[in-house]
Amino acid sequence: MKKTLFLIFFGLFNISESYSQYTPEQIYAFGKTSYEGKDYNQAITWLSEYIQIQTQSADAYNLRGLSYEGLQNYQSALEDFGTAIQLNPNFKDAYINLGNLQMMQNNNSEAINNFTQAILTDPTSAVAYRQRGIAYMNSGNYDLAINDLKISIQRDANLSDSYRYLGLIYLQQGDTATALQNFAKGIQINSQNYRLYFDRATYYYNTKQNTKALEDLNNTININPDDYEAYLIRGYILNSMEQYNLAYDDLTKVVELKPEMADKLTFLINEIKAKLK
Repeated sequence: MKKTLFLIFFGLFNISESYSQYTPEQIYAFGKTSYEGKDYNQAITWLSEYIQIQTQSADAYNLRGLSYEGLQNYQSALEDFGTAIQLNPNFKDAYINLGNLQMMQNNNSEAINNFTQAILTDPTSAVAYRQRGIAYMNSGNYDLAINDLKISIQRDANLSDSYRYLGLIYLQQGDTATALQNFAKGIQINSQNYRLYFDRATYYYNTKQNTKALEDLNNTININPDDYEAYLIRGYILNSMEQYNLAYDDLTKVVELKPEMADKLTFLINEIKAKLK
């Protein structure tokens, strides 16, 4: 028993000793670097140690919240964002991070409240307006969404995602011409935003404009080779065009990227495979 207690004490002493060689600023920096490198577990370890030293650090709670979110530990992330806001009621980024997580959980009303708080804290924040616009869109409040997204563009003309969501809203409203204009404008601003190509491709696919759809899907995949949805739609199109070799490659790629799609696609893949013999 004494030996066990000694080992526990010795282990805790070593852990404490390992941090004592660093200043609090260094510990926070290690946590931030770990987060930026997507080593979320290590980030949480460093930031938790920092929080024990600097218990009132809103920045540390916010960053640890982002690290928890990276691990899909959403409850801990929500708690840390909330603590960051309690410590600093004017912490715009914490309001935005909390709102983003709530929106991801389909809690759009609370997300809107937090994005509004971010805007009250910093009325110049283009991101806060954009995110609130997305939350309004998710809630079906298209007029409010359009207004916020347009304001976000006024604040920052380089927010290509604002054009993307405007395009999606206008498609919902049946204003195809304006939707396509917004997708094109977003691509002009950021040609690497693959979601703009994919959303426009989806419209072209649904309206049987296959040549245009293929062009946008090719761009999507070139930018993001792991987008299984782009391979899926491209595979469907190529199959309809009787380009069976290419269709087979795309649909098997879907299963490789997203194995749970196998049940849905196995019959079609086997059907195409039979045509290749």
